[in-house]
Amino acid sequence: MVDAGGLNPPDQQWSYEFESHPGHTDGVTWGTELRSRLEARVPAMVADTGQFVNTESPSMSLDDLDRSAVVLAG
Repeated sequence: MVDAGGLNPPDQQWSYEFESHPGHTDGVTWGTELRSRLEARVPAMVADTGQFVNTESPSMSLDDLDRSAVVLAG
């Protein structure tokens, strides 16, 4: 169980349970695998986010909005 981020009111305790991925007997193993896969993709995610953030998209410019939509869809 995981505490809800330490934001629980003093008189209430909310917790969340996480189920393991099917085929894995241990949520820690699955979490480690997931983290490893995500960490491998961080450079690509940062590059994609940077490309989108740096694409101009002023509301009154349809060409720029179209261009940013193409970047986002990619």
